[in-house]
Amino acid sequence: MNELPNITRFICFESNLSKEMISKLEKNNLKLSKDLALFSDDDFKTIFAFSQNEIQQIKKSMNKSWNFNAISLEQLDQSEEYIKTGCEELDYAFGGLGLPTGRLCQICGKSQGGLNGEVLYLDTECSFRPERIAEIGECFFRKQEIDSELIQFKIDELLAQIHIRNINTSADDLCNIILDGQLDLFLKEHSNIRLLILDSITYHFRYDYQYDNHIRNNQLMAIGNKLKQIAHEKNIAVGISFLSFYFD
Repeated sequence: MNELPNITRFICFESNLSKEMISKLEKNNLKLSKDLALFSDDDFKTIFAFSQNEIQQIKKSMNKSWNFNAISLEQLDQSEEYIKTGCEELDYAFGGLGLPTGRLCQICGKSQGGLNGEVLYLDTECSFRPERIAEIGECFFRKQEIDSELIQFKIDELLAQIHIRNINTSADDLCNIILDGQLDLFLKEHSNIRLLILDSITYHFRYDYQYDNHIRNNQLMAIGNKLKQIAHEKNIAVGISFLSFYFD
């Protein structure tokens, strides 16, 4: 796996970036230069509205400051691992190999709609239903032609590998758990976790949100950055469900 540069250089000291670019990055809670490595070209375009020329300036600054070694996309693909979902159609939707580790996966759509690793499920809506997982597991194990006497044992084993954390109070509590070290500590204590699910990231940022849109955007940005960092550093798959809504 390719690790992020171990440096603490500040964005404000990057000579290749204009004051306007630095200001825009810092307004989105980006302070350290190494954080720029967490964003793709599309991220810089859609989130920060940077032009292609500005994106090239960022890349030039990164290469100059960090002395990166070139690495091909083929090498990156070969270094990635994937978690099979057990459903060929769903694996196909993720490119045919399953959920990729080391990156963020956003799952969009209507509601209701691997390995020996464990799962951490962050539930903001209290909508997780263990009985539904048991139904899916039973269907899967029957298709695998597992002895019927062992199916319940396999289901119990499956459920025991899922850790649930309800965060149904507020956006501040969600930020505290993800950003203030609680999530890092839990993952450190449960090193077998290979998949982290946040369902959903937008629930606490909808109609009853108590702050203005600027703070809302900053909190969402900080959560996304942290989850990207976790996916990369721990080489786990991170899935986010996203319920679309409009800001007033």
